[in-house]
Amino acid sequence: MKNYLQVEIDGKKAGLKFVYDAMKIYELGKQKNPDKYFLDEPANGFSAFTVYGFAQLIDACYEVNCDVKKVEREITFEEFYDQVEEWNLSTEGQAKIQEIQSAWVNSSFVKITTGATVNDEKKSMSR
Repeated sequence: MKNYLQVEIDGKKAGLKFVYDAMKIYELGKQKNPDKYFLDEPANGFSAFTVYGFAQLIDACYEVNCDVKKVEREITFEEFYDQVEEWNLSTEGQAKIQEIQSAWVNSSFVKITTGATVNDEKKSMSR
């Protein structure tokens, strides 16, 4: 399914919907605390997520998925935060982070609003 990815957090499946509503939730939080979302020093000219910022992105996508399916949340923000910290410690985990970032960047909503893709981003980063 487009704009959707399922990940496992502490043995629980979390559906992530990469849609406008998730972006709106994420952006509202980012406006209140921008320093919590990105590292001070950009990497290769791009802002790099903090653990907190990336966990917030995942949490927003999960919140929208739960709302659309009309189910209660089973995973807390803290669990997302802890998982992102753990993913950062291994090559396999970093691949999972990249998979989620790719799903976000290549979602229909982001493509329509920015015209960007992960391949475009990689080309820009290598210059």
